[in-house]
Amino acid sequence: LPGRAKKAGVLFCFNGISSLEAALSILRTGLMSIHERNTTGIPPFGASYGPDVRSGSGDNTLLRVIVPSGLNKDFGSHYAGGSYQALVHPKVVDRLDAYMYPSDEWGHCRPTSGCWINRKPVEAVIAATKQKYGVGNELVCRRGIAREYILRMTCDTETARQALLNAATAVGVEEVNGVPLTDFVVVTSSVRVAYERYIKPMGF
Repeated sequence: LPGRAKKAGVLFCFNGISSLEAALSILRTGLMSIHERNTTGIPPFGASYGPDVRSGSGDNTLLRVIVPSGLNKDFGSHYAGGSYQALVHPKVVDRLDAYMYPSDEWGHCRPTSGCWINRKPVEAVIAATKQKYGVGNELVCRRGIAREYILRMTCDTETARQALLNAATAVGVEEVNGVPLTDFVVVTSSVRVAYERYIKPMGF
């Protein structure tokens, strides 16, 4: 639905990752669904791999949506915030296949699931999140997020950043979406700093 993210006031989205190997895979291919990762040989990762699969969400990618009321949070205060965070273009909220919950529901999409049956429109969930920010809010996108929508990769420490830079360089990744790798992978644990320093200047 073109313009939904901008009208709703979405600043950006993110996916938290704790595994170095998983963070590297995102730099190379973008965010894949659980099933896609499995078929390409990427080891399982994520805070709720089992529940996500059992919920019917194995073909999905789950993101947290950042709105102004969430700017005072740290990435680590979010459920499954991770040591690394893939910052994602707000435009993914415009996707017609996206749905959203105000708290973590493991991406439930089984026809018999109560939260699926009673789910609200994305716009309504975002509006409620702006009023009362939930660190477990959950945007669900089918079949992953293309690499072109990954804006930056943040790390919680310089040690984590160097580990990812070394791993990426070793497999020939020197840039992501035209941004040199050393500028693309940055250190901050603050949602506000990530937005104001790296996302806001892009002018979305």
